[in-house]
Amino acid sequence: MTYTIVRYQDTTQEIWDGWVQKIVGTAYYHTWHWIQFISHFPHVKENLSFVILDGSSSDPLAVCPLAVSQREEEGEPVFAFGDFFCGAPAVDTPRPSDRRKILDYIFSIILSHQQTKKCREISFGWHPLNSTIFENNGQLGFAYSFELLRYNLVYAVENTLVMDLHLSEEELAHNVGQYQYRHIKRGRKKGLLVETYNKENNSTALKDALHMFQLAHATAAGRTTRPQGTWDAMYDGLKAGKASLFIVHTSDSIPISYLYCGEYGKMAFGWSQANVKEYEEAFSPRHLLEWTAILYYKSRGFAYYEVGERYFGPQFSYVPSDKEISISVFKERYGGALLPKVKWIGYFEIVAMEKAYRGHMEDFLRAKRPVSIPEER
Repeated sequence: MTYTIVRYQDTTQEIWDGWVQKIVGTAYYHTWHWIQFISHFPHVKENLSFVILDGSSSDPLAVCPLAVSQREEEGEPVFAFGDFFCGAPAVDTPRPSDRRKILDYIFSIILSHQQTKKCREISFGWHPLNSTIFENNGQLGFAYSFELLRYNLVYAVENTLVMDLHLSEEELAHNVGQYQYRHIKRGRKKGLLVETYNKENNSTALKDALHMFQLAHATAAGRTTRPQGTWDAMYDGLKAGKASLFIVHTSDSIPISYLYCGEYGKMAFGWSQANVKEYEEAFSPRHLLEWTAILYYKSRGFAYYEVGERYFGPQFSYVPSDKEISISVFKERYGGALLPKVKWIGYFEIVAMEKAYRGHMEDFLRAKRPVSIPEER
């Protein structure tokens, strides 16, 4: 079999996403708009993402998000999209032997880039909500989730909270924590309204709505946290029908909370969120906001909604902050199931690997967390 390589920058959104949709096993990590978004973060030097086509039929066989970034604190190049990992290569072939050949070919390309770019490490991420599950074609959704062990990469597993939208609204509501549901009901009693902005709803107001979100995001953070290009990519996603923006308004039409969600296949995910601080205590708008988004996607026939990571405490690979744990407790109260996300890292230099492992071990031991039961908050 011969292969044809097509680079991300040499194609269009329609063509790229058309190929991605044909490759079983792809997640939103592989989509045009997600790659466009993370490509605009600081320190991303070059987007090397590519698709592999069958040289004889031009059918898509695999997709590999890939970029070179310069770590600011160390000044050394790595394969990553700034602080974001690359989506793990997705390969579509029924024969395991062909799959291994294509993956080996992908890694030969990566190693070739490493020779010229001198990257010291590479990071990948695998998502459990991928098109293998969406297609419902009898394949195991978690098949090949750990296949990158083949290339001496090291894995870390994190939990992500996922709402199963096959459940009835009554079942979903029953699973929500009492504290959470109390705030949802209070939001409704206080007259909060949630407006949806996407290709089908309020389409002429997308730019203004996203601009309001951007201003609220900067105000909440106390500064501009990311480049304008990331917001432009989010706007393109809204126009293309690949995302939705939900905004909570008070009864007198004051916008006080924003949630931007990405969409791929039969799943949606919380992408970015911000509250207007002066209204948080009085209204607690985030509770109703995300619950409304969940019900919206259920009404549209989506199968899953990803609320986000649930951190419990320090792991060898990552020590979450108290704020990250607090946010993940909030997310857990929606009653989603825990699914594993697999994150991979590989080192091209032994010295870099030793330095990273020592740093991880020092952070992990410094946390000093014995076996314990997490507190209910």
